[in-house]
Amino acid sequence: MYNSIKKILLSEISLYQKLSKDLQKLTISYYLYAMAYTLFFIFTNAYLWRNGQNLYSLFIYNFLYCIGLPLGFYLNGLLLRKIQTAPLYWLGCLLEGIMAVCIVVFPSINSNVLAIYGFFAGIGSGIFWANKNYIELILSKGDSRVYYVGLVSAGEMIINIFTPFLAGSFIAFASIYGLETLNLSYKALMLVGLVLVAVSGYILQGINVQGNGHEELIVQKPTKKWKMVRIYNILSNIAAGAEFVIPSVLVLVLVGKEGTLGLVNSSTALFSAICVYLVGRKGASREVWKMASLGRILSIFGGLILALYFGPAAVLLYIGAFTIAYALYGPLSYPVVMGIMDEEDKGKSKYAFICDSELSYNFGRCLGLALIPIVALLDQTAALRFIPLIVGLISIFSIVPFRYLNKFVHVK
Repeated sequence: MYNSIKKILLSEISLYQKLSKDLQKLTISYYLYAMAYTLFFIFTNAYLWRNGQNLYSLFIYNFLYCIGLPLGFYLNGLLLRKIQTAPLYWLGCLLEGIMAVCIVVFPSINSNVLAIYGFFAGIGSGIFWANKNYIELILSKGDSRVYYVGLVSAGEMIINIFTPFLAGSFIAFASIYGLETLNLSYKALMLVGLVLVAVSGYILQGINVQGNGHEELIVQKPTKKWKMVRIYNILSNIAAGAEFVIPSVLVLVLVGKEGTLGLVNSSTALFSAICVYLVGRKGASREVWKMASLGRILSIFGGLILALYFGPAAVLLYIGAFTIAYALYGPLSYPVVMGIMDEEDKGKSKYAFICDSELSYNFGRCLGLALIPIVALLDQTAALRFIPLIVGLISIFSIVPFRYLNKFVHVK
């Protein structure tokens, strides 16, 4: 066991050393952001649910977050004409972190306030991801991209295994001493997250990435391939939008509280890491769309189990099925879309493809989130019970554009 862990660590260090100095900085910076994002994403929703027990509140916050994301990309494109990408990367980090802190520090939550917090958190996240993706696209090519993606994926999995468990255990321990201590623990976690993103942005200052000063913000006259990317992004992210809210609430309603939520998220992250590793070992490049199809079918199976047997065991089976499903389609889709960007952006603006992709990506998320209040009009329990199956059935149609795109890009 020790030798196996040592071998893996040495392998990851070797990958890290093969990267350029700027990509090394980006890797460390992203690790810190990933720690903070886990706190923001999982426990912001948990805090809102604890204080309202209302799906509509979570919908408002997350829907406006997804609205703000593409606007952040668009705004970032305008700012890139005057400001370099590294300071904007830092700005995005800080804005997202500040909004997460505001939610727990100023807890008089109503729909209007939640909308503002979600909107500006989304803008901050959009500015962050726009610059991260832009820097990645410029700095990583060929083998360096393979090394970088592999290293980031491995580190992110480790972070996702330990961070939710530690954070959830911290909140569960604090809850023993009463509501006031519990609320204080949420404030402490979000402040830690804010410090992490501040340091993350600071690390990246001074990297050698220059924009062209007049980045386009949308793809003009898209080819058939790029239209297929848009369709794929929309169809595949309808489920992602619903997953912003549904799994965490299911755990809090049917399985346990924050400690259990952290444990479930850490366990699924470990499970996902194993699945991704096995897929990477067994999957051939020309079979990517087939594995993605299997993942989509498995997500429908998980949603069906939840719909038929709504209860604690069904929730855990659904989350387990979704975890395996994501391992089959999630990590494989990113290199395909990036590969299409590489082919399409010759003589065009790189940023336009990043911004355009994010617009369709979040349009799909918004559609998935919009299902929550629509179904919840009937009953909140019905929304929790049936939305995973609904979005799973819709997402199966993403196989068609993904199969088409996979003909042009083969994943190693």
